[in-house]
Amino acid sequence: MYPSTMSEAPFTLSEILEEEFRVVHDCRGRFFEFHWNNPAHIAERLKIITAEQTDPIQKKTADPVILRKFSEFATLEKDSRKNVEAALRQFTERLNDLAKDPNLNARLLLDNSLQDTEAIRSFKKSQFDTNARLLQCLMADCIHPRSEPATRTGYFMAGDLENAEKLAAELARRFSITNPFTSAGRASEERRKRVILDTLNRLVTQPNMHVTALATAELSEVPAANRILIEACYGDYLSKSIPPDAGKDNSLEEARLAMIYRHIHALAGSHSAENGGRSDQGSERSSGPRVALCLSGGGIRSATYALGILQGLARKGLLKEFHYLSTVSGGGYVGSWLSAWISERVSLRSIPS
Repeated sequence: MYPSTMSEAPFTLSEILEEEFRVVHDCRGRFFEFHWNNPAHIAERLKIITAEQTDPIQKKTADPVILRKFSEFATLEKDSRKNVEAALRQFTERLNDLAKDPNLNARLLLDNSLQDTEAIRSFKKSQFDTNARLLQCLMADCIHPRSEPATRTGYFMAGDLENAEKLAAELARRFSITNPFTSAGRASEERRKRVILDTLNRLVTQPNMHVTALATAELSEVPAANRILIEACYGDYLSKSIPPDAGKDNSLEEARLAMIYRHIHALAGSHSAENGGRSDQGSERSSGPRVALCLSGGGIRSATYALGILQGLARKGLLKEFHYLSTVSGGGYVGSWLSAWISERVSLRSIPS
């Protein structure tokens, strides 16, 4: 979720932590409890979608009556807030289950030109942007992420291609497009890259691109793709950031922060972060709360100091006990080196003294 203009509010801390959680724990399709400003409406709409299904998890859909109180969250008493938060957890659990459905596209966007639902109208309004987000999501290792919405033709630029040859192979596999890198001819590499760029931009503007993209998505990619789809269908109900200096009650942000903190610490002792994804190795090392190592800034002096701290922790066998690394400025010098060094090893257990 990106601000569409520079005049909009920057991300809040809770939004940053939620997105970091998705990336670090490989669960980009995950929804969190405060994702929507009108969860009752989303719950009601999605309940209609699943009404004709024999769905054993239907009972997990939260009571819209309780969810409607979300709009009054800042003025609610403590016990009432707990009830709303419990309903939000129940609703979000249902939503995350729904995001795993490979056939969600057909259920949300009925293949019927006569249909005119709220979801279809919202999707059409942001279709270029949704197509661009799907392409970036499904081929993230080939395309640099973009923050601005795709509201024009020629959205992708040459600098956005991370690996043009790999991207060409992916486009050929997913969309049956001729791969210029394997075709006969004497075209230059730059010319081949240009063909791939033009192909990407054509896909952004194709009305039914999302159908093919979702149909060819791997099972592990479905939740992230469906999250983009659901956000496109109900974009008017996405929570908007509140500027820190807006002077408004910040109880909602505090509750949202508390919720993401609980998700982070709840990872301890679990074997999978989300959606049947990769095992959370940090949780296997420790059954306690999640712990972060934070290296502050100060140029080369702070980097040198931080290196000494890392050496001391390694000698004591404590470096492997940390789950997160956070750095600023000078601390980033040694932090980036440590991250690169660790990535070459299977586990932190192999770190010598």
